[in-house]
Parts: sequence; C-alpha cells; structure tokens
Amino acid sequence: MSGFALTLSGKAALFLVPLALLAAYFAYRRTTPAVAGPLRARLTALRAAALLLLVAALCEPVAVLTREVRGRPVVALLLDASRSMEIADVPAAGGSRGARRDAAIGLLEGGGLQSDLAERNTVVPFLFGGESVAGADSKTDLGGLADATDLAAALGGARQAGDVDAVVIVSDGVRTAGGDPVAAARAFGHPVFAIGVGDPAPAKDLAVTGILASEVVYAGVPSPIVATLRGRGLRGQRFEALLEENGAVLARDSVRFPEGSEVAEVRFRPSLDGEGVRRLTVRLPTLPDEATAENNAQSVAVKLLKKKIGVLVLFGRPEYDMAFVRRALAAEEGIEVDAWFADATGTLRKGAGAHAPPAGAISEEVLYRYDAVVLGAPSSAVFRQLSPRLLASFVERREGALVVIAGDQGFRGIPPEVWPLLPAAPPSERGAPLATRPVVAALSIEGEGHPLTRLLPEADANRALWRSLPPLAGVAALGEPRADAVILAYGRERAAAAPSADPAAETGVTSGAPLLLISRRGGRALLVAGRGVWRWEFLTWGAGRSGDAPAHLWGNAIRWLVSRDEFKRTEVRPEAPSFRRGERVRFFARVLDENYRPVDDAALRVTLTRADDSTFSAEVSLASSGVPGEYRGAAADLAPGLYRFRGDASRQGLSLGSDKGEVVVSERSPEFEETTMDEATLRAMADASGGRYVSLADYKGGALGIDLPERTRDVRREIPLWNHPLLFLAMVGLFVTEWWVRKRRDLP
Repeated sequence: MSGFALTLSGKAALFLVPLALLAAYFAYRRTTPAVAGPLRARLTALRAAALLLLVAALCEPVAVLTREVRGRPVVALLLDASRSMEIADVPAAGGSRGARRDAAIGLLEGGGLQSDLAERNTVVPFLFGGESVAGADSKTDLGGLADATDLAAALGGARQAGDVDAVVIVSDGVRTAGGDPVAAARAFGHPVFAIGVGDPAPAKDLAVTGILASEVVYAGVPSPIVATLRGRGLRGQRFEALLEENGAVLARDSVRFPEGSEVAEVRFRPSLDGEGVRRLTVRLPTLPDEATAENNAQSVAVKLLKKKIGVLVLFGRPEYDMAFVRRALAAEEGIEVDAWFADATGTLRKGAGAHAPPAGAISEEVLYRYDAVVLGAPSSAVFRQLSPRLLASFVERREGALVVIAGDQGFRGIPPEVWPLLPAAPPSERGAPLATRPVVAALSIEGEGHPLTRLLPEADANRALWRSLPPLAGVAALGEPRADAVILAYGRERAAAAPSADPAAETGVTSGAPLLLISRRGGRALLVAGRGVWRWEFLTWGAGRSGDAPAHLWGNAIRWLVSRDEFKRTEVRPEAPSFRRGERVRFFARVLDENYRPVDDAALRVTLTRADDSTFSAEVSLASSGVPGEYRGAAADLAPGLYRFRGDASRQGLSLGSDKGEVVVSERSPEFEETTMDEATLRAMADASGGRYVSLADYKGGALGIDLPERTRDVRREIPLWNHPLLFLAMVGLFVTEWWVRKRRDLP
C-alpha cells in the first residue's frame, strides 16, 4: 500500500497562522492612495500566501512517502557444532558408520538442504555450541567447536541475530546445557523444523561414567578409587581397565559386564608417594566399532599429603570434654588421635588411640612424634608426667601446636614455665579461677574472618551458628592478653549477647570475657577459656539441630595450628578440585586486611599455567560476589590437564597478598555422557512450535513442508520541505509579485 503524509513539528503553527492572516489583512485595510476592492483582495492574498509560506518554513514541514515492499521469508539454519557431532553412528556406504558431523555437512552440500530452502526463502546459516551462536556459511566445518549443547540458547541466538520467520535446526538433539528446549521452542513464536542426525538406537559404546575417590589421600596409604563403567552392546564381555598417572600405569584390573546389565565397577587401591595435587586417569581400551572413544577415559584430582596429623589429647582427669574433643578429632579426615588421662594416683592411662602412654614420664621421643598436644583440665599430676621444659621445647623448637582447655579450676594447674607459651598472662591469685555462670560465644571482628572459627562458608550463617550454640558452664579467669595474641571469640552472658532476635544481626563484638585466643611462639597456641565445651555438640543435637558443625571446630583448630605457613589473608582456590572438559573452571577468593576484616575494593587476578606446557598462560579477573571480602570468576575453554594457578590481590597498586594451588580439567566431556541421539527432544520442539521433525535418513527435497508466506513491509521515505529551494523561490516570488503590483499602482 502506497501513501503520502505531511507532518509539521512544533505547536507554533497554531498561533503563527492566524497572526500571518491578520497581518496580511491589516496591511491593505487602508492604503494611500486608496485602491479598489479587487486590487486590495489580490494584494492581501499575495501577502498572506508569502507569510504562510514563511510560517510553514518555521514549522519544518516533512513530506512522508510510504510504499509496500514484498520479499522472501527468512529462515535461520542452525547447525549443531558441538563435540557430540563427532560420534560415528550414521550408516554409510559399505556397511560402515560415519560421523554425525560428516553427515550434516553432506546434507548441506550434497544433500541439497540449503539449496532446497533457498528456492523460496532467504537462508541465514548459524553454528551453535555451548552458549554461543555464530554466523556461518555452507562450507563451514562443524567439528569440535564446543563441549556443550544448549538448544534453548541456539533459538535465542537466532532471534537476537535478526527477524526470522522460521528455524531449521540440524542436530543430534543431545542437550548438555541450558534451559528446556521444548519450552524455548514453544515461546519462540515461529515454527521450528528439526532434522535429526544420528542413530536413535543405542550404539556399541564403552565408557567411564564416573569416579569416586577421596579428595585427600596420604602417602604410602592405599586409598580406594572406584570407577563406574558403562558398556552398551557389551554384556558378558570382559575388558581391562587401567589406572594411570601421566601415562604411567599404576594399577590394572579386569572387568566384566554381567549378563542383563550395562553397568560395572572397577576398584583400585593405589599407594602413592610424594605430595601435592595428583591427576589420576581411569582408561578403557578403544574398540574398533564403538560410537566414540572420547568417553573411554576420565580423570580425577586427589590431594596427596605426606602423612596424617598426629594429635595427643592429654587431660588431668577423664571427663566429658576429653571424650568430646577426642571423638571430634578422630572423625576428621587426616587426623590420628591418642587420648591419655591422669588417674587419681597421677599415672597416665590410655583413653583411646593406637599408642599407650609410657610407664613413666613422657620423653622427647614420645612427644615429638605428635604434631599437636591438646591439654585439658590442666593439673599438677599431668605436669609431673609432662615436663614443662619439654613442652616448651615442643612448641618453640619443634614448632608443635598447643591447645589448652580450662578445667574445673580454670587454668590454676598450669605451672609458670608454660604461661609464656600461651596467648594470655596467668590470672590473679586473688580472684576465682572459674566464673560459673552460663556464657554464650560471640565471634570477635577478627574471629569472623579467621579460618579457625569458620565453621560454615557464608559469613552470616557462620555468625548465626556461633551465637546459637548452647551456653558453656563457665569461663576461666585470665590475665591480660599478650601483645601478639588475637581474641577470636568472647564469652558473654545471654542477656548481653542476644540483643537482636536475629542471631546473625550483630557483627563482630569487642567486649566480654576472652573465650578463644591464639598466639605464636615457635609453634601456634590456642587457649580455650570456656568450661564444658562438650555442650556445643551434645546440647545442639539435643535441641534438634545438627552438632556436626560445632565438632568441626577442633579439626579446623588443629589444621591451622600445625600449619607451617602464616595464615594467608588472601585465599584463592577453585570451587572444586577438578572440572569436566568444557566446564567453566570457577575460582573463589577471600581477602582480609591485617585485622582480618573483609576487603571490598581489591583487584583479584588469577594466572593459570600448565604443568606440561611451559608456553601456556591465561589470566582470569575475579569480581566481587556481593559478600564482603569475597570474589568470584571463571576460566573457560581449558583443555584437559593439570593446571597451576597463582592468585594476586592488590589495592591501589599495593599488594595485599597471594595464594597458589593446582586444579585439574578432566577428559570427561558432557557431550559423550549420552551417545544416543535424542530424537524425542527434537520431535517435541517441532510439535510445540508448529514445525515438523524429519530424520536424516528420511530427508528429501520438500520433506520439511516449509511453506511460508511472503514478507511484506512498508518502506517509508521522508523528504524535508522547510529547507527545499522551491519553498524559498515560491516565497520570494510572492513578495516580488506583490512589490511589482504595488509599484504599478504607485503604492509606497
């Protein structure tokens, strides 16, 4: 449809047109000499026309010409470029099977799909894989672009790329990422036509589908590694499975798929040497006629430690705190515990563990085989068996860790030679050694960011957990904290400790009786001034809540205390020890200042290198997560392998600290977890959108039945008139004509 319109801008015309007409009328109402009526009318008309043209120019008139244009409908051709298109299950000449990728390329070029669509439509081809959609041409190689398939994102990418009337998707339909493709097709607003590439019947395939292993193992200690295997079309057959590290075979075992099952397990118990992150691979043989060999191997990352942490729990008498601490430490991975106590005669007795106490006093050889000593309910009987000088040597020379827990008499049983090892001075002899009033724990500002007291990962949840712990029976008296001491928690009476109904509402406190204190003199020391710490776990279970988190305090404490490195206020680590191929490797960082307060304006950069490729380097910037002091970021498109990372934090150009570690990217790709093409999903997408599904084997010219109407659109052309030369000439012509007539009649 064609049309014409004239538009004026502004509202000035509503006032200027009447003024122009009035000005023309009054210009010739009385003249000298007088003119006859017909001449006056002609002169008034000339003046009015000229003034109206001037008003029109001031209003910027624009002429709009509209015409209807017909065109061909636009069809987006979406080509699956994910790695599952490398699976070879498409029947080919001679009874062999070809790759889905090759079949798709053959459909485009030799099969005539694009030419068939182009007869009546404008075809715009795209490649899709993962979360991305890219323009393509008919000659594009589809191999190996992405380790994920997001069909919903493919439709969204086609919509964003331009106005389309229909979509033709060529894919195996195996979705490994993103949202529901059927819902996306239903909401697309245009028909989706699908061509399925691949065999909907399961093909022969041997795969490692999962590995179960402990994240932490110990040198020289056999640790189980269990791999789950899948064998389609291989029931009753036997294969050899290998456990490898860097190509070297660590163990091998024979596995047979039982009749009636496609699933089997293989178990290894390797004994590893050394320390650090290790990448272990379970590998199966490649069969000559299986669908793909990409899923025949899978890796797992394990952290190898030299040995377990040895802890001696030594109490002045048997009591609940001893049993609780011993049980909590024994439940922690990587900690070995011996528990001894002094009986009524002062003789040391075995409470639990692999080693019994010596018949006499504890020797240096006995004490030095432990990494940490937990001393509870200190008494003179204990220090008759454990020399204060030997304990000082253990802390200062061996750099062993020391934990001291208050007893019924507070810390009165500690001899003067031991107090210099602890974070506080001894209490006054005049006061009561133990205040027997219920107190609840409240984290200090430093305690909120310290790893020793971090029982839950989220700061608010961790604060709430501490403030909801059951009250202790009392708190021991102490002298002044030493200059190098850090108070992690205070003991406060319940009325003073809970002013808010929300236990997480009050942030780090600065007052109360010191409850948890740390310091370092050679080795690190923790002073626990609370009495009855068993209540934190036992009464929490009794209140219907889990007591697991409070019990982890002791494992946290021992690991931090025995660490030979200073506490890193900049912590950078991957969210998991290993990631699948094609998965984004996500990093987490926490940055604290010298007072353990969160730093919110730090710049975080993670540099990645490969253990087997000195030329590889990549950088990832971490951004604030919205939680104070926490940062997150991810690296994409990392090939399988063992990576070393270094994270650096800075603020205004000044370094805040660094951290380093290792992370593994496994060969495991989600694209090969399911090797059978998903015909049902492609058919459902077509049905939900009003399109049609056709398999590759059934495709022939016109099989999709695409019959789209012509596109119609209005083409609009705007012509500005206010600065057009004809308008200027007309206006000048009218004024000149009026002047000429006036001169002929001798008018001024």
